[in-house]
Amino acid sequence: MDKWIQVEGIAGGGQLRPQGRIRSGGAFANLGSSAISADGIYEIPEGITEIRIDRTVVGSGTPTAIGPFVR
Repeated sequence: MDKWIQVEGIAGGGQLRPQGRIRSGGAFANLGSSAISADGIYEIPEGITEIRIDRTVVGSGTPTAIGPFVR
């Protein structure tokens, strides 16, 4: 099943890193090899059942991650 998150409000060099896990109670791992540094819609890999967002660099904006949206 396809999943996406929408990120808004990143400014001033801020960065977010989506993390996920495939089973409850397992360790979270980074999704992808780079942090999100721009507003947009980002795909979450299939099989990920839980998602969290880590704010790795604090910028001047107030970032928001919305989702996941499932199709």
